Amino acid sequence: AAESLAFSLRNRGHSVFLDRDDLPPGETYDKQIELAVRDSDLFIFLISPASVVKGRYTLTELSFARKRWPDPHGRLLPVLVAPTPMDNIPSYLKAVTILEPLGSVTAETAAAVDELGSNSRAIAVAWKFAAFGAAAGAFASFLPYKLPSIFGFRLLGIAPDLGLCIGACLAVASYKLLNIRDQFSLVKIVAISIGLWFALALFMDKGPVPSSSGSGMDLSEISVLNDETLDEETKEKLKESLQTAQTYSSIFGWASYAFFFSCVGAAFSATLTRLIGAALSIRTSSVEVLVSVCLGAASGFLWAAILPIDAFNFGKMMLIEPEGPDQFAIWSSAKLMLLMLQWFALTSAAVGFSLGRNFNR
Repeated sequence: AAESLAFSLRNRGHSVFLDRDDLPPGETYDKQIELAVRDSDLFIFLISPASVVKGRYTLTELSFARKRWPDPHGRLLPVLVAPTPMDNIPSYLKAVTILEPLGSVTAETAAAVDELGSNSRAIAVAWKFAAFGAAAGAFASFLPYKLPSIFGFRLLGIAPDLGLCIGACLAVASYKLLNIRDQFSLVKIVAISIGLWFALALFMDKGPVPSSSGSGMDLSEISVLNDETLDEETKEKLKESLQTAQTYSSIFGWASYAFFFSCVGAAFSATLTRLIGAALSIRTSSVEVLVSVCLGAASGFLWAAILPIDAFNFGKMMLIEPEGPDQFAIWSSAKLMLLMLQWFALTSAAVGFSLGRNFNR
């Protein structure tokens, strides 16, 4: 069973260590096995009554794996190849879901390895995409939003610069990290990013943006507190009640504000991921959409946490014209740079995760 599985995995492009093929004569057996486990990304243990008998070398190999990965999730794949009492199976193997093939052991195990491999590769690619996104986001904090583009034009009152920046970031990352060389595909990534940026910017301008109703209330302007017919004790109680109401109003106002941006971030990230996937002839899976939604929601929540409610119209912070349309002063605050950095990084990570599951370097 192990030999058949090794041949199948090699045909699928995996590098496989199998003792009968890869142990050179004259070398220390134990050391070679331990080094093979250390250098591997995944350990496959074929469970049968014989492989879990006390004293078998298979359990020594399993101890090497346990030493290498104290947490077996994503690193250990136990496969039940023959009926075996669960009480005889080591707890380390039972710490993860045991694959119990219904048909071909070789085919179903190879498919499971592909799935585990795609997830680990996708996470690694997502981190690299996030690094590209963070760099692009820092640069994007100097770009215009509503004022004229650095190219000298606007469309529907919106500058395309941010969409172009995130699109260029994703295209370069795809080219460098995933070896996507088709120029038309890279252009489609940029075009989709620009189009979705315009849709987002127009929605944020015209859509319902929640505010912190009641925040900043000046209690001295409340007429009832200036009523001379009320005694001081009553006024103090009224003031305490108003302050409590003001606090809850501010909290719930910010909560609705954060929820709104979380939903917008999730929608933007998931839509961008699916559109780019469609443009590259990739069928986006539910796992990839879920990751995009979670990362986008996190980005939106951080947006609300970083950007004060009263400063929502941040266009003036992104490009100001102090002396007329021909002289520009580009300026970015640390807060704005942090906002753009996290947004670009998390959005790029979402796209990178999806592409990483579907492309081999």
